[in-house]
Amino acid sequence: MSHLTTESAKTGSPTKEPNRKELMQLRWMLNRMSKDCQTKHWPQHKQFCKVNRRILEMPPEHAERMKQLRAFTTKHRPTLVQLGRLALDLYKHPENWLKYVLIVRVRVRHDSKKAETAFHVHDILVETPDFCGKYKDSILVQFKYMREVNDRVGGDGGYTAVIQDLDTRLQNIVGVGFTRELTDEGFNEHNWKEAMMERMNCGTVL
Repeated sequence: MSHLTTESAKTGSPTKEPNRKELMQLRWMLNRMSKDCQTKHWPQHKQFCKVNRRILEMPPEHAERMKQLRAFTTKHRPTLVQLGRLALDLYKHPENWLKYVLIVRVRVRHDSKKAETAFHVHDILVETPDFCGKYKDSILVQFKYMREVNDRVGGDGGYTAVIQDLDTRLQNIVGVGFTRELTDEGFNEHNWKEAMMERMNCGTVL
């Protein structure tokens, strides 16, 4: 993984050490997954193991940044669910969830103390997995995993979102599932991006 100098390192401000308990939990998961990987789900587990190994091998400041990315994503998942469907035009073309990814490009806000405002969204794109370079394989595995989960739970669809930290090049790749019971509240294929950026940058949590 390519590592860039983080903003905190440039300014000389102290970087919070990763939570020791969380690292221990990650190691436990890694050991557990090594057994699970012997099952028929090896392709998916292989990618998940690879991701967890990367996190364990990260410098402390990058492990902390990854934790922030995941928390930010979790806070804004309802927005990703509602507006991401419009971004990928999944109503008219449900097959698009196997062709495209939603990419949210962010930079950290060092003055924020809340997970939902930890990053500023600079742009949101709809691209093919090729756009993500070496992360393409992880995204393709996520496609397959999302399809299996969707079939198993009887969902109406889903897609893959990638939250990219422009400063460190870290990426949080997540599956976003949805049901047709959700409403779009007047949003459409023309104004979804503006609405998504406004919600995420204002820290609006649904």
